[in-house]
Amino acid sequence: MKDNLVPRSHGSEMPEPETAARDHSREPETAAKTTGPQPRHERPDSDMQQEFPRWFESKIGNLYTANDPRCTPDLFALACGPLSTATSINSCVVNGVKFVVHSRDVKRTTQNSGICSPGEKPGEMYYGQLEDILEFSYTQFKVVLFRVKWFDLAKRAKTQNSS
Repeated sequence: MKDNLVPRSHGSEMPEPETAARDHSREPETAAKTTGPQPRHERPDSDMQQEFPRWFESKIGNLYTANDPRCTPDLFALACGPLSTATSINSCVVNGVKFVVHSRDVKRTTQNSGICSPGEKPGEMYYGQLEDILEFSYTQFKVVLFRVKWFDLAKRAKTQNSS
């Protein structure tokens, strides 16, 4: 069983999904099914949150060991997962723009924790306050996720206009 293991980023090993070819010439019902949906081991089960990370790591690990050009270094690093748990940080610079969390702005005269994001419709904007920045480190890069407290300006405008 040890022969079909793929190394994981955190030192453990994971079995590869079964990939043995079968002779379907004597099984017409099975042969017809292979043109339909993928076999169960080729996709994650219904519990996507629990199973997708392992499925994705296995799928990309197989591409990596086969030297498949679709397996880029960034994709492989993403499939291996972050090097450790996320780190909460107060500020960061992304694409030349500095982002600062609200708790850092509380005692300052200048406020820099506001977030503005365009909506799908022309002229539509969403406004919020940056509450937390989580930084994940991978082998090739870092990823930051923002936790934002969004404001409903339409609701607020109705309240102010009615008084």
